Amino acid sequence: MTVGLGRIWGWFTVLGVAAWTLVGLAWGAVSPPGPSGKPRSGTDAGSLYRSAQARYRALQAHPGRYDRRSWERLAAQFRTIYYRYPAHAVADDAVYMEAEVYHRLYRMEGRDEDWQRAVDRYKFLVTEYPHSPWGPTALLRVADLYRAKARPEWASYVTECPRLFSADRCEKVPEYRHLRTQARASPARPTDSGPDRTVLQNIRYWTSPRYTRIVLELSGAAPYRTGVLRNPDRLYIDLDQTVLSGGLPDRRWDLPAHAHLQRIRVGQYLPDTARVVLDFDRIKQHRIFVLESPYRIVIDILQRPWEPAGSVQAEARPGTAETPPPDRTEDAAGVREVPVPEANRSGTYSIARQLGMKVARIMLDPGHGGHDPGAIGVGGLKEKDVTLAIARRLREAILRRWNVEVLMTRDDDRFVPLEERTAMANSQGVDLFISIHANASRDGRLHGVETYYLHWARDPHAMEVAARENAVSTAKLHELRKFVHLILQSTRVEESRDLAEYIQRHLVRSVRSRYPTRDLGVKSAPFYVLMGAQMPAVLVETAFLTHEREGRWLADPAFQERVVEGLLQGLAAYLEAQGSLALIVRPSET
Repeated sequence: MTVGLGRIWGWFTVLGVAAWTLVGLAWGAVSPPGPSGKPRSGTDAGSLYRSAQARYRALQAHPGRYDRRSWERLAAQFRTIYYRYPAHAVADDAVYMEAEVYHRLYRMEGRDEDWQRAVDRYKFLVTEYPHSPWGPTALLRVADLYRAKARPEWASYVTECPRLFSADRCEKVPEYRHLRTQARASPARPTDSGPDRTVLQNIRYWTSPRYTRIVLELSGAAPYRTGVLRNPDRLYIDLDQTVLSGGLPDRRWDLPAHAHLQRIRVGQYLPDTARVVLDFDRIKQHRIFVLESPYRIVIDILQRPWEPAGSVQAEARPGTAETPPPDRTEDAAGVREVPVPEANRSGTYSIARQLGMKVARIMLDPGHGGHDPGAIGVGGLKEKDVTLAIARRLREAILRRWNVEVLMTRDDDRFVPLEERTAMANSQGVDLFISIHANASRDGRLHGVETYYLHWARDPHAMEVAARENAVSTAKLHELRKFVHLILQSTRVEESRDLAEYIQRHLVRSVRSRYPTRDLGVKSAPFYVLMGAQMPAVLVETAFLTHEREGRWLADPAFQERVVEGLLQGLAAYLEAQGSLALIVRPSET
């Protein structure tokens, strides 16, 4: 199966620690307290580090003169250095020294928060700066801190030292031999899941020459860090407090030759840290976000700027589409006049409008399916059946009218995860994405038609609809705000809103010609199925299954035809405004 995605965006981190690109780090040389042989360059980072080191020595020499705040300010000084200069030669020294400050505070006052911060910084050094001379020491500091808390996995950190670094490097740490002797006498610690462990259960992926989506399925929430390594290009994701399920340890997946993602590797990097590594021929940009119920970490990677299917020659893609490509012969004249596009609602022209891009591929997404019935309405009517019937009718109507390819996320009663639907659209270079649904409400009196595009919800009803379609609580949905904000930076919001408005206007008009419905308007909400779409994408709620009258209408083929006609007219109006309609009309209609 292939996957793809378009515009991607940069690096993110969780745990309040940035994920940085480690490009050509050269380790070697030194300044106090680091080992010798490590070259230094740049004045700002070096001066900041020397100043922080001088402060550290002063606090060490006269501990009675300084209070806790002085140590906390010193930790912040070291943190500022590696935040600001993550690839500088003193960055790893600064991380190590911040960890040492918190370790010292823990020994002085015994506070749990200091213990945790010290552990986090030492682990961060080991994972983010694997070539640092401080690596073995940091790893053994974690072992010592775990032992202080009687955490049985402390011994695993000692025995892992030669694997992560080398026996020679570990032997140079003064306390290593003593810890190794104690670790050998300690009962073995199984790397299984416990009450404080998340399990990485599965990895799914879709890939194409220009886009990749990887989904990490976990048993629960897990803090994570990401980073990019170059030459060759690798993106890694470290999952803290996470162990691998039985089928995943040391597993790798080799991808098809066409994919820019070459392989996926997974392993238990530390006793309580799982690492996923993605090997690429080249990485342009990437974006990471989280979906709930179940907990998933989604990684989207862009190889080259997104281009709609209508503007580039078709690429070979693994898998087959439900509908074969239509005949693309031109009319007798061979050329058609392209109309000037209309300005959008803000009075400007989007890229699509300016270029008059041809629409060559439309994807219809019948909501729900398989074990997910969606809403249940009057007489036991299931949303999954209604949406599939409408999508099939709409596909046939589009193919009769326009010279385009129509794909469907499902063409039978099967379950397709929400993140997979968007991945299918991105990987296949789709130009428009329309997700079809039937609405529901606890208030049986509510009825009407509404159309959504991706943005944060502006009213409680929209949040309730998004929560139901995402199969999560509204509380969980509120936690998505930061991810939605990041995703919107590369989503075609303006075009999606335009498409939603054209569809809503014509859908209401078509249905009202025979059925008295309400116009509930165009709204925005954080729908999972629209997240990451690299083309204009909307979600249409055609009517309410839970309303006595509309629930009966949805089962009626005549009503479904009205819905299809409205969707078709809305699409036509949008394409005409984009300057695309004249490019796709079949020759028989001209």
